[in-house]
Amino acid sequence: ADWVNLRNLWILRDCVRENYNHGIGVFVGRMATETALPRLLKIWEMIQDKLPDWKLTLVGDGPRFDTCRQIIREKELKRVRLTGHQMSIPYIDRARIICLTSVIEGLPTVFTEAMSLGVIPIGFDSFNAIYDMIDDGVDGFIIPDNNYEQYAATILRLAGDDTLRCRIAHKAQTRKSRYDIEHVGPLWMDTFRRHGLI
Repeated sequence: ADWVNLRNLWILRDCVRENYNHGIGVFVGRMATETALPRLLKIWEMIQDKLPDWKLTLVGDGPRFDTCRQIIREKELKRVRLTGHQMSIPYIDRARIICLTSVIEGLPTVFTEAMSLGVIPIGFDSFNAIYDMIDDGVDGFIIPDNNYEQYAATILRLAGDDTLRCRIAHKAQTRKSRYDIEHVGPLWMDTFRRHGLI
């Protein structure tokens, strides 16, 4: 059918082949103070025993890499993988949820990359741009900053409700068009004209 494309096939795979692999949550980015990965590891500690078929993959490197490894070891966290620096897209493509727990961000392109692949974004509202990127409850989830309980409950809800997860994933994938050059280009040109730059 005309409406079936490669991205939709990925989402359909997730919907109809639940035993394809473990459910995967992923973080992709620089492991630094501002990305606050200990917050994500705390959330995982809260839910890991409730999601025995899920795992968490942390993709990236940085000054807090060893800190994360130490937390994982000391807390005896289960099914957490640290990959180090890698090409991120293959990991995002295998994930179902992408998690961000940063204390500050600009416009995280990893969210747009993930959404274009039908991966559901979840993030704290610690940066204003998240409201431009996500329509809460429609194509992703925005969590009040430091509300670990709500963040954990949101992951559990998505993991336990296949219909909801598939619907949100599809909405996330269709939202990517707002960042296409065909949409963004005219906005930049209009800005340049208003300021007399062209």
